[in-house]
Amino acid sequence: MKYADARDDIKSFDIFLFSGKGRISEWIKWATGSDWSHVGLSLCLHQYDCVVLFESTTLSNLPDLISGTATKGVQLVNLSLRLNDYDGDIGWRPVSGPRRRKMKSAAMDFVREFHGTPYERSQIELIKSAFDFGGRLTENQEDASSIFCSELAAMLFRHVGIMPEGMAANEFTPADFSTILPLNPDYEAQEIIPLVI
Repeated sequence: MKYADARDDIKSFDIFLFSGKGRISEWIKWATGSDWSHVGLSLCLHQYDCVVLFESTTLSNLPDLISGTATKGVQLVNLSLRLNDYDGDIGWRPVSGPRRRKMKSAAMDFVREFHGTPYERSQIELIKSAFDFGGRLTENQEDASSIFCSELAAMLFRHVGIMPEGMAANEFTPADFSTILPLNPDYEAQEIIPLVI
């Protein structure tokens, strides 16, 4: 589906999945047995005249909408610019369920709190999130001093009430956002729709 045809149907908290072609992206896909290496969430905010993507990434090729400069880590970027610039496959996974006014307010509080947080510094934490063998050796403890993409998405979903408390946010990978997600009863992640610009 073309992004222009999907644009008016995209809601806040929809899932956007990315399949990169670089070495790190290929490693993430191999380690998680998935086609996806990155995830971000859409936000439709009255402050901006575009749908925005809230993500944590090492990509720093687009201006962040808050700071106005390109940055690495937790950022808010124009979704159409990210999609247009991305070298790889893209999937849109709509999330059905109510979007209450207090959710957008909570999301903005969350964005303000975590915007600019560095991308995950701990390679051990990234590896542990990818390999879930059970037991303490591969179990992460939550640490929001630096954040990777799927950790950020899980944290925001919990903050606005889409996902229940449970597994540590840094145990989630992009692959988890492409399969059965543990969401609260009013919410359901739909089928992934391939997007093209």
